[in-house]
Amino acid sequence: MPAPVAAAPEEPATAGRLFSGYAGEAAVTNGIAGEIDSMYHSYDEFGYSADLVTTQARLSYGQGMWEVGAELPFIYIDDSGTSDTQLGNLNLYGKVLPIKTDLITAGGGLQVSAPTSNSLLDNGDSFNWIANEWTPTDDWGFTPFLTAGTALAGVNLRANIGYQVWDTGTAAYDNVTYNIGATYQVCSPVSLRTE
Repeated sequence: MPAPVAAAPEEPATAGRLFSGYAGEAAVTNGIAGEIDSMYHSYDEFGYSADLVTTQARLSYGQGMWEVGAELPFIYIDDSGTSDTQLGNLNLYGKVLPIKTDLITAGGGLQVSAPTSNSLLDNGDSFNWIANEWTPTDDWGFTPFLTAGTALAGVNLRANIGYQVWDTGTAAYDNVTYNIGATYQVCSPVSLRTE
């Protein structure tokens, strides 16, 4: 009679993923995952003020050390009573995390922004340039990035840095991107996040 096989140890509970840093963070989905998130931004600078709400659908698939995914935002902006809504650019990404130790997880990837939106810059409204601080133009964008993360006392700390390039023919929109965040699992499925 064969000896019974011991059950595999349970995977430790992990804190939830980041919102705006989801694609670039040092974590992968095991299987398929979907999420809808919403973020509010308030802008008040150089005499302009506006409120911006971005609601985003996200779908990802990953295994082991890699993940691919897509994000599609819906944008609402209100500038002192004048408002506009539109679908944002489709963001596709892929990443590989070949470095996984007890202390650190690290790797890199690429985000591609496909021009699926109407450009907020092109419809002539005075407040539209404000939205472009958070949303891309109607051009193709490419962001190679490096990412790393660690867990300390149940808190997952994650950071990434990349360089975003747009095919506008000018370097005016090219920029360094970064995200630093922390997540903490309160209980399943509730986690606290900060970015």
